[in-house]
Amino acid sequence: MYLCPFYPLNQINANRIFILDFKQGDVNGDLIIDNVYLIEEKPYGIKSPFVDNITILIQDGRTNIFYRIIPKENAGYNPTIFLGDLTGNKVNDILISIDSGGSGGYAFYYIYSFTNNSPKKIFDYEKFNQKCNI
Repeated sequence: MYLCPFYPLNQINANRIFILDFKQGDVNGDLIIDNVYLIEEKPYGIKSPFVDNITILIQDGRTNIFYRIIPKENAGYNPTIFLGDLTGNKVNDILISIDSGGSGGYAFYYIYSFTNNSPKKIFDYEKFNQKCNI
């Protein structure tokens, strides 16, 4: 875990924002490797496992411009990202998982496509659960 120096300084708690996960891969389809960061705040200090304001930062490998995706559920434990072609279009998609921390073992999952630098949610655990009637 590293302090995140490039996150916008206008954030109130900029000194508590950390990079927890980092992956590289082409996520926008231009055949150039992009950087994908998973950043978050540690509102209760660095030793607490709880994180808040979980955000995906994508740095376009060609332009170095940063893009931000904020999932609806963006607080919990052990957030991770995975890059892989989940749609079959030969471009990596972004899977984020966040443990809820509750006793039921629930987790929050989202999959985003970022083709042409345009974020699109292609999987949402809430919609999936509603359709499955579990």
